[in-house]
Amino acid sequence: MFPQSTDIAGRKWKILIVDDEELIRSFLEMALEDLNCEIQFAENGSQGFAKASEFRPDLIISDVLMPGGTGEGLVRRMREELKGYDPRVILISGYSHLSDEEVKNLGVDKLVSKPFQLEQMITSIRQVLGIASTAAT
Repeated sequence: MFPQSTDIAGRKWKILIVDDEELIRSFLEMALEDLNCEIQFAENGSQGFAKASEFRPDLIISDVLMPGGTGEGLVRRMREELKGYDPRVILISGYSHLSDEEVKNLGVDKLVSKPFQLEQMITSIRQVLGIASTAAT
């Protein structure tokens, strides 16, 4: 399900972070510091859909439950209305009503539970994007 490893030299990833909590958006931005990426933000699923439609990110990281449109709704709407556009998706949630089967059927690459550690999120992002770890051995 995850893409093959990619040579990231010169690659500028486009990433959309969708979460109603500013602290989580900032935390996720920190997780992306070492990647060459352009980041945009949205506070709910409705804003996220509008941003995804225009920005066309390579990766969307979205909370599941938010006022003004859920992450699940964002992914469903995107898959239905933006034909031919298939970004990678990480959903994050403090509690999720989604089963593994539902996550798979939505086309979500990874479901991450809150609270999560920065290193866990970095690993998840790199895995979903197919980027080899740069950690020292």
